[in-house]
Amino acid sequence: MRCRVQTVSILCAVFGAAYSLPCAGQVSLVRDGEARAVIVRAEEPSETSRYAVQELVWHMKRATGVELEVLPESETSTDVHTRTSD
Repeated sequence: MRCRVQTVSILCAVFGAAYSLPCAGQVSLVRDGEARAVIVRAEEPSETSRYAVQELVWHMKRATGVELEVLPESETSTDVHTRTSD
């Protein structure tokens, strides 16, 4: 339970910081009920990384009604603009 609370707190902090920063443009992860992004994970993610991906998918679906697809790095193009490392 403590891990879940920490993860949710971290996600809230990240999203809160993202909304408070000035942006040069907008990035739409979901638009008009359709996914405009995918979540890219490591080929062999750690347990923590797998959990973080599950949480992100869950929160995005809850917020938008759309479930983002999760792909390993090997199945994505090299022009991915934003990523996290494990």
